[in-house]
Amino acid sequence: MATTADRIIAAATKEVGYREGKSRSGAFNNNTKYADAVTGLEWADFQPWCCTFVAWVAMKAGVPKLYPRTASCDTAGLWFKARKRWSEWPAVGAQVFYGSPRDLNHTGLVVDYDDTFIHTIEGNTNDTGAREGNGVYAKTRRRRDANVVGYGYPMFDDGLRAADPKLHDGQGAIAAGTVRAKGPKGNAIDGVDISHWQEGPFDWDAAGKAGVKFVVHKVTDGTVFLDEKYEPRRVRVGDAGLVWGGYHFARPEKSTGAKQAQFFLSRLLPIPGDLRPVLDLERTGGLNPKRLGAWAQDFVDEVKLRLGVEPIIYTPFNLPARMGPLWVARYSDTNKPPRIPKPWQNYDLWQFSDGVFGHPSTVPGLGHVDGNMLAAGTAGLDRLRIPGRKAASTPRRRNARVMAHVLVTNERHAAALHALRGPKGKAIADEALDALEKEKRSLETLPA
Repeated sequence: MATTADRIIAAATKEVGYREGKSRSGAFNNNTKYADAVTGLEWADFQPWCCTFVAWVAMKAGVPKLYPRTASCDTAGLWFKARKRWSEWPAVGAQVFYGSPRDLNHTGLVVDYDDTFIHTIEGNTNDTGAREGNGVYAKTRRRRDANVVGYGYPMFDDGLRAADPKLHDGQGAIAAGTVRAKGPKGNAIDGVDISHWQEGPFDWDAAGKAGVKFVVHKVTDGTVFLDEKYEPRRVRVGDAGLVWGGYHFARPEKSTGAKQAQFFLSRLLPIPGDLRPVLDLERTGGLNPKRLGAWAQDFVDEVKLRLGVEPIIYTPFNLPARMGPLWVARYSDTNKPPRIPKPWQNYDLWQFSDGVFGHPSTVPGLGHVDGNMLAAGTAGLDRLRIPGRKAASTPRRRNARVMAHVLVTNERHAAALHALRGPKGKAIADEALDALEKEKRSLETLPA
């Protein structure tokens, strides 16, 4: 279920790339579609329009009363201050103001933040971030830049993820983070990850109503282990309308990255609309950093070759290159932000609770499971999914059962072939495995 902040961000994101009109001489002239569309701001056409853009986005998202309807940044700032919704700390969905305390001269919307940066969408700016530009741009700015004055917090009914430790809603202090969270500095639980170790029973409908958007389940481990709970839970989660995904626990000492990727994908059975495959790289297997990086790249290349997208990387290790979206873990009673391994600069997913530490540590319908937060809400989840039209649940179930049977049979054949002694037996086994892999790819193209 999309939050209010998600709807604001989605409406603003669709406008990135929009450019204002030009005069006969070819110069940009502040003529936009936004002023004419906002009741009461029609007069503001051909005027600086960064604040008008925010009012337009609020209208498009269906919450026009949560942001000031004005073309003046100073007036907008006073609007938030009068409602005691002003802060020096960023929040997702907040209206950020630039300039100086006595002269607010530019504004935008915060789509995400970390310890160092705020990520925004702003109207009437340009590549350099000027306050008088030519269009709508996605920007990244330093939080502690002297030009950043403060933030106006809209009063979202479903809570606000904010850095301010003393967030007020006009009736008293609420937890910094979101009203859905429990405990100090709670985060929104956007998704969970589980494996056969979590017994259940699970109520996925209840989890979805509580805000859970996706589920990631363990699929494989190393070169031989298959989680038996993966397939039956996949069907039930799909019936609840949640986004499904799977992860592979890497054993770099066992085989090449490509081989483990092949083993993983043959059991994952991904379809368009699922979460991208996840590489869980928590152990080095005795490999030095250079060799570990090469192993991970081998895995990533194989996934990209087969699916056209890079997998999500769950790891604490620095790697030689950015290989896909980053998923990091850090649990604490105060929800301290995670360390970002190099060369990534930001995370896409934060596993902030292991069901014991981190707040909240329980999920309605699921109990104590790993809790995860998306860096950019629903818009961020869409970027983490396999592109393409989502298949219907019935064909997916039928194909999954057929493929599971084929794969079990193939695995037995492979084991028998590998039992042959000597180099000749290994060569025969490798050739047979390649043939079985081709057979699998052919079967995947058949209708349900």
